[in-house]
Amino acid sequence: MNNGKEDTVKTTREEIIELLTGLEEPISIDVIIKSMRDMRPENLVDDINHALKSLKTKGMKFKIHPAVCRKCNFTFKPLKLEVKIPTKCPECKSELINAPIIQKK
Repeated sequence: MNNGKEDTVKTTREEIIELLTGLEEPISIDVIIKSMRDMRPENLVDDINHALKSLKTKGMKFKIHPAVCRKCNFTFKPLKLEVKIPTKCPECKSELINAPIIQKK
């Protein structure tokens, strides 16, 4: 018997929306990906982008700080409210990339 309360399982997007809504400090995409167990990063990036767009329609504002190469400091082109995780620096070909950071405005 559940006393009228049903167990609810949050979807990945709901978890991301909850995380972004309560955001007080900037957060790296890597941190979000590591906190979502057993999910492929490619799928999570889609879910993060969807969550950002959903929250924008509710009046919330975020800034995306672009990825940066750790070797040569190349800054990847920022995209408007969209997260992408580059795999290789176009300048030095290094794969040591700091992931984009999301900041709530």
